Formats: sequence, C-alpha cells, structure tokens
Amino acid sequence: MKKMLAAAVVVLCVVGVSSIVGIRRQSTDAEWVEQTQEVLQQIDMTLRFAIDARRAANAYIITADPQRLRRCYDAQQQTAMSAARVAELTRDNPAQQARIHDFQRLLVQERIELDHVTATRDPTVVRSAAWIDRFTSLQEIMDAMVAEEQSLLAERNRQEDASVRQSQIIVAAGDLVAFALVLGSFAISTREARQRRAAEEKLSAANQELTYSVADLQRRSTELALLSRMGRLLQSCETQDEAGAAARSLFPELFPNSRGAIYFIAASRNLVVPITSWPETAEALPFAPPDCWALRSGVIHKSWEGMPCKHANGDEASVCLPLSAHGETLGLLFVRLAEHEAIDVAAAAAEQLSLASANIAMQETLRRQAMRDPLTGVFNRRYMEETLEREIHRAARQKTMIGVLLLDLDHFKRYNDTLGHQAGDDLLRDAAGIMQRAVRADDVVCRYGGDEFVVIMPDASAEVVEHRAHELHRSLGQLPSAVTASIGVAVYPSEGTSGKDLLLAADAALYRAKRAGRARVARATSQDAAAPGR
Repeated sequence: MKKMLAAAVVVLCVVGVSSIVGIRRQSTDAEWVEQTQEVLQQIDMTLRFAIDARRAANAYIITADPQRLRRCYDAQQQTAMSAARVAELTRDNPAQQARIHDFQRLLVQERIELDHVTATRDPTVVRSAAWIDRFTSLQEIMDAMVAEEQSLLAERNRQEDASVRQSQIIVAAGDLVAFALVLGSFAISTREARQRRAAEEKLSAANQELTYSVADLQRRSTELALLSRMGRLLQSCETQDEAGAAARSLFPELFPNSRGAIYFIAASRNLVVPITSWPETAEALPFAPPDCWALRSGVIHKSWEGMPCKHANGDEASVCLPLSAHGETLGLLFVRLAEHEAIDVAAAAAEQLSLASANIAMQETLRRQAMRDPLTGVFNRRYMEETLEREIHRAARQKTMIGVLLLDLDHFKRYNDTLGHQAGDDLLRDAAGIMQRAVRADDVVCRYGGDEFVVIMPDASAEVVEHRAHELHRSLGQLPSAVTASIGVAVYPSEGTSGKDLLLAADAALYRAKRAGRARVARATSQDAAAPGR
C-alpha cells in the first residue's frame, strides 16, 4: 500500500510539474502576443509622427512660423526613433526587417526633401507626385507590417490554445492514474487488517490532499482555458461594444456567482459609461470618474480592505480594476467576487480587456485617418473617388440616377489672405458642418481639395438633385457675407457614365456659374459633359 501511495504522490508531482511547465509555456505565448501588440502600437506611432512632420512642414511653408519648423524636425526625429524601435522589436523577423529598412531608407529621402522644403518654402514640392507617392509608399510599408504582425498574432494565439489543450490532457491523464492508484490502495488495505486503521488515516490524508490538488489544478486549467478563449475573442473584436459582449459571455463562467460590469471613460473624460454588465438582472449606471478609487489611483482597489467606491453603493465584496494601456486609463472592470482568491484571475482578465481596447482604438484611428479629411472631418478625396465609382456600378445595375455637386467657396483666397489661415481653416470647418447638416443621411460629403467640396447623392433624380443643390446653397448663406458659394450640378447617366466624366461635367458647370457672377447653382449641359473643364 505504501508503494501505491508513493506512486500516487509521484504521479501528482509529475502532473503538477507538467502543469507548471504548461503554464510557463502559456506565459511565454502571452509575452509574444504582448510584443506583437507593442509592435502594432509602435507602427501606428511611427506613421503618426511621419504625418505630423509633413503637416508641420506644410504649416511652416504657409506661416513661416519657426515653431512649426521646430515641430517638423522634432516629429521627423521621433519618426526615426520610433522606426528604430520597430526595427529592434522585429529583429527576429527577416521579412519585417526588410520592410522597416525600406521605410528607414524612405525616411532619409523624406528628411532631405523636408530640408529642401523648409529651406525654400516652395509649396510646389509638397504637391508633387514624388512627395505624395513617397508617403503612399511609407503607408503601404506600414500596412504590410501591420498585416504581418496580425498574422503572427493569430498564429501565436493558436500556439497558446495548443498549450492549454496539452495541459488539460496532462491533468486528465494524471487524474485517471492517480485515482486508479488510490483505488488500488483501498484494495490492498482490505487485506491488511492489523494495519487498517493507520492505513485508512494515511490514505484519507493523502486522498484529501490529492483531491484538493487535483481540484485546484482543474480550476486553474479551466481559468486558463477561459482566459485564452476570451483573449482570442477580444483580439478579433472591431468595436468596444463587441469586446464588451465577448467578455460578458465568458465572465459568468470565469467568476461563478458574481456580478459586475465593464465601463469605458467617455471622450469628454467627465463620465464613466457602462458598455455591458452581468447577470442580465444587474443594472449598471454611469458615474463620475472621482467616484471610483481605482480610477483616481490607477491601481486595483479592493473594497474589503478599506473604503468602498461610491459607485459600488456600499458593496464591501467588490473589486475595481482600471483598464489602462500605454499610460492612458481607458475604463474600468468592476466585479463583486464570491471568493477573494479570484483577484488574480480578474487582474488577468482586466489586462486582456486593456490590450484589446487599445488595439480597437488604434484600428479605429487608422480607419478614420484613411477616410477622413483631418481639417474638416468630412470624407477625403480618395474615399470620394472610391465611393463614386462604387455608387455608379450600383446605379448601373439598379437603373437609378446619381447626383454630383461640386461646390467652391467664392472669394475664399481673399478671405484667407485678409483674415489669416486660421480664419480660413475655421471657415472651411463651418462650411463642412453646414453641408453635413443640410444633406440627406445617405449623401456623402467630401473635401475635393482646397476650398472645393463634392457631394455624392445616390438614388436621386435630376429634379431632386437640383432642388437639394439650391437648398444647400441657401444653407451656406450662413457663412460670413464676404464669402459665397457656387455649385456645379451633374447627374448620372445623362452628364457622364464614369466618376471622372461626372466630375468634369460638374466642374464645367461650376466654372460657368462663376463666370455668370458667382453665388449661384448651375446644372451641367451636354456641352459641359463634353468640355475639358477648367
């Protein structure tokens, strides 16, 4: 019987050691995932600094402000440092190293060009094809690196899942062997009558210890599997609401008999808003950031160790875990735990939520930068061209019409030269806001360039397009009296069957409106559709 008990202890030790090895392997996999997240964040910072350098150079050309020049070189230096950090983080990946070296080579060219631009203040350089193509190449390299890192992230998640499954198999096999040995010990004890009492006491103690250890291992294995599954789901989410729903589906299993909620800090930073809560009967309400000690201090706050948070309504069994990433507090995980020992699991869940939230925020920023004009907030020219071609294909299939309005602010240059570029920028923002409020929900407002805007009106007849153009012209009367608007109108398919033809026709109509005295709406004619435009 002693040999059987010894064998059971050995099996238990083997299972324990194997579980520890599996946990360390999973920890290593998690570190790789975290490094991939850091690479993605650093790529985003690199591209953002490069954009800042260009914006500062443009601003210096316009204003000759030395502070803008200094900001340009600071941003360029930060771009180089951030690119060097990306190179350091991806030194184990030859493909990524080749891309970042290409990026750094383009940065050297960018620095030379910026030196020339800031020395000569020649605005034609920043409008040249080489200037634009080089930045497009920088963006394409960054996009390729992001795609590579996301592929690595998926592979590392699969490796983490494999480690979890291996740990579960080891624990299950250890359970079977251990319990088989325990049953053998009981069989032997029946034949050892004179040592029955002592054997039963030893067996009972060993069995209790084994049961507790196995239960603990099973619980930890289940927690690791749930955390791994939650991490995989969170990394696949594209919005904060999706991340909240994914967490809510697993938290009742991760924290049995618990209740809680996930909050995010509103953009105004003066309100903490719930995005999900559990169980279904629990209600989470918004509250002010000072009402939570965890948000104040930036660390975990346990209500049973001191003062409960105001938003917890006096609950002394709750814990608040701030969701933070890259030095910024994003939100809060609030959980009322049935067992205080689950605090480590809650901290791991909060860390995964923080990383997922930062990743979602980064993706949203990249999508917004790719589609939106940074000054006015409306869609940019590239998005306009893609949308117009897509709507034309749809209209061709459905036999519908599309309206295109090309709008130009009259006397904008004089207004800009008289009152300054800041006033000109404010005017462009005001005009864009008026247009967004005046058009239909399905219409697309885009900045075409300078003080020109394009409005795409899908599924609209010629009469509706002209009527809406006149209404938009009247709405733009809210602009300062020194500035008016001229609008050229073209309709698919009568004035053009491609995006280029429609824009040329609308441009010709706009030119005719300006020659007729400005501050009016002009509809394209068949001659406009065939004319080369301005």
